[in-house]
Amino acid sequence: MNKLAEFFRFFDKHRIYLPPELCDSLQDLAMQVRRHVIRFGVYVNFDDVTLNDNTRAQKEKAWNEGWDAIKNQVPQVRTALENEFRVLLGQAANPTLQRTASGDL
Repeated sequence: MNKLAEFFRFFDKHRIYLPPELCDSLQDLAMQVRRHVIRFGVYVNFDDVTLNDNTRAQKEKAWNEGWDAIKNQVPQVRTALENEFRVLLGQAANPTLQRTASGDL
């Protein structure tokens, strides 16, 4: 949870450098991961042997749903972020791309 809070503080401070759509995706991802971390965190302090079958199943479900969210959504957002940086770096390194991006040819 601490690393997630650290990420969100960093992201919030630097979001001005990214397009609004990408910021929305990153923020949505952070909030979804936070929800899963909180849901699973309820069970962390309990040893599995002290849990009844139903509670143990809920703990496993919370873990699996959290992992599925991370496994499926992080790669998509990461790809979008990488693509945005490629565009920005390409434009900075290639004056032709800068003119094309601004509409001047």
